[in-house]
Amino acid sequence: MRSRQIIFMSFVIANSQIAVGDPALRYRVQRVPPPEPPYGGIFIPVGMNNAGWVCGDVASSEGGMFAAFWDSVSTEPRVLPVGGEATDVNDLGHLSLSSYTAMFWSEKTGVIDCGVLAGATISQARRMNDLDQISGLCYLFTGSTPIFWSFETGMLNMGDLPGGGDNGVANDINNAGIAVGWSESDIGGRGFLWDIANGIRPIPAGADGNWIVDANAINELDQVAGSDAFTGAAMWDPVEGIIPAGTLPYPHNGNAYAMGINDRGQMVGPSFKRVWPPPPPNTPLIQAFLWDREHGMRRISDLIAAGTPPIDADIGFAWDINNRGQIACRNNIDSGLVLTPFFLGDMNCDDLVNAFDIDPFVLYLSEPAAYAAEYPNCAGRWPADANQDGVVNNFDIDAFVELLEGQ
Repeated sequence: MRSRQIIFMSFVIANSQIAVGDPALRYRVQRVPPPEPPYGGIFIPVGMNNAGWVCGDVASSEGGMFAAFWDSVSTEPRVLPVGGEATDVNDLGHLSLSSYTAMFWSEKTGVIDCGVLAGATISQARRMNDLDQISGLCYLFTGSTPIFWSFETGMLNMGDLPGGGDNGVANDINNAGIAVGWSESDIGGRGFLWDIANGIRPIPAGADGNWIVDANAINELDQVAGSDAFTGAAMWDPVEGIIPAGTLPYPHNGNAYAMGINDRGQMVGPSFKRVWPPPPPNTPLIQAFLWDREHGMRRISDLIAAGTPPIDADIGFAWDINNRGQIACRNNIDSGLVLTPFFLGDMNCDDLVNAFDIDPFVLYLSEPAAYAAEYPNCAGRWPADANQDGVVNNFDIDAFVELLEGQ
């Protein structure tokens, strides 16, 4: 069989102009497994590192919520003896936690209380970077204020934008120590940048008067994911300024919020259904989206690969995306999920679809075990299903050729 396929593919190469087209992005699904008793319910991942670890919280049958994380390999999440939530996990495997106060956790140190500002009683952590610096907020008698915490400085008050009172939060911080968040200002809510050297300042407005209202995440290129005053979900770039993300098709072209961004400039978040005109009956309230500059905003549920475990409902919330393109999210019913991307036809796992994928494609069709030995880090079954019917066989050849031709 393999000889016939090689002859066939050789004919295709000789008679077609093979171009690197836009690879067909798909995601395979992992459900986050439930924890063992006394913990139960679902583990909803809200933070993710570049190794695919996720963190969040789980419920206890004895009452309360507890911080937890999952390394995407273990049979169940690891639950920490801390009431509250694990809000982020960095590339060192360290966690930021929110209980009555912001906390830090690592395998070496255990739980460390980050404390509160003078005169306050409650603080919360939002995100952390690989230097173990934490962003968040602290509740004062007059409101809330964005905070920065590190082992070297302890907890610092970032302050407020001009014209604002004690009402703000620092949502994320990158490895350069630049934090982003939201603060009241003289024009209402506004996104800000902050670092120790320069303090707090508003994210620059656009020439059209548009401004970032919520700044929810920042990547290592200092690009910010959030929402703007005019359109909804948006990215702010230090050179190009505000880049609106557009909307999903009706009926989910209501309010959209970009919650996570990676170093590729991909953003994820939720988009809500419109109230008017009335959507069809039983339309889900929320749909998770993926955005990038080339393709605009796409519904993540439309990108789930055929043959993956059923997710029972559309994906509603997407909280974070790492540099591998993995997404931490949940469906609209009861499951926390980790989505891992691949490209249909990318048989050698180089994130391209071109002539170099032909030999591994033929090898997988004829000798799957030999393919697994030669490409041990490639999930051949997923990209080989080029026609997305849930199985891999000779009916995928035509679809694979179309991918090569960029049709």
